[in-house]
Amino acid sequence: MADFFISYTSSDRYWAHWIGKELTTLGHVAHVHEWEIEGGGDIYGWMEKRLDAADHVLCVISDEYLKAKMVGNVISQRISIKLFWMGVYA
Repeated sequence: MADFFISYTSSDRYWAHWIGKELTTLGHVAHVHEWEIEGGGDIYGWMEKRLDAADHVLCVISDEYLKAKMVGNVISQRISIKLFWMGVYA
């Protein structure tokens, strides 16, 4: 099965967790930073490691996500990885 890095902002936490659980149920590996990093952990190191290992990057897109500074880094550094986009609409 595939290894997914799930990119999201705190405002989309619910959706990211739901997606992660669904992917896991289907037998995939879902990397959600809140599941793998303890408070005060090195999120940038974790992201670099997980992005390098991911087969796919799944981005939970919302207005807040598009405003986030980290989004440009995720997309520009991993443009060769197939991106899955999921829009969250209020």
